[in-house]
Amino acid sequence: MATPTSDMAEQSVSSERSPRGRVTSTALDAPDPDMMAVLRGKTPAERLKIANEMWRFAFRMTRAQVEKTRPGMSAEEVARETARRMANGSW
Repeated sequence: MATPTSDMAEQSVSSERSPRGRVTSTALDAPDPDMMAVLRGKTPAERLKIANEMWRFAFRMTRAQVEKTRPGMSAEEVARETARRMANGSW
């Protein structure tokens, strides 16, 4: 049985440049076939709930990162920067 580390090492990782010039790995961005099978068994409402929960988690993590890295920001500035990062996908 292969370990997760060896499975990842066996994947062919191709690199591309994003519109901002960052190198991105496309092999690890592909959906997992097992997860896709699970999601196909969900109702549209369940899939929307999952997507919403994932977005809310990403928002909370982004806000926490902004608060940690920029402690002098006001609550309004943190909210604005968090929204900017969520809208632009920039870290």
